[in-house]
Amino acid sequence: MKRKRKLVFFLQRIKWRWLSKEEGCIICWGRTGVLKKTPMDKRIHYVRGCGQVCNSCWSEDYDDF
Repeated sequence: MKRKRKLVFFLQRIKWRWLSKEEGCIICWGRTGVLKKTPMDKRIHYVRGCGQVCNSCWSEDYDDF
């Protein structure tokens, strides 16, 4: 039963990322508030070669750089 819940949650996240107009975080899969049509050079918290990161993951992982 627990495995089924995890699978359903995973599939819901995949569906949201596919259908949403908003980019998802590459670390936590959360919402970022950045539209997919926004050019890469205009994005905040974008990691070149990896993708978009949300504000909370950025502050945890990338603030040191």
